[in-house]
Amino acid sequence: MTFELDNNEKVTIVKQHLRNIAINKFNLELSIAEANSMLRPNTAMVDSYNVQLNDLTSQELTLSQKLAELEEQA
Repeated sequence: MTFELDNNEKVTIVKQHLRNIAINKFNLELSIAEANSMLRPNTAMVDSYNVQLNDLTSQELTLSQKLAELEEQA
């Protein structure tokens, strides 16, 4: 048995993913602020957080494009 998602279900799923990305980005922003507040900030850690933040921004852009496509189909 196979199931097909309707367009509204797909839109909801993409929006949930975008929300998760927003949460993860905020968490990383907090982690960057915390790491930079130390007397001796761990630059490798901050750099890693920034790479992760850039990756999330890229994912967010991809999902936003997908959402726009789905909303056009509605």
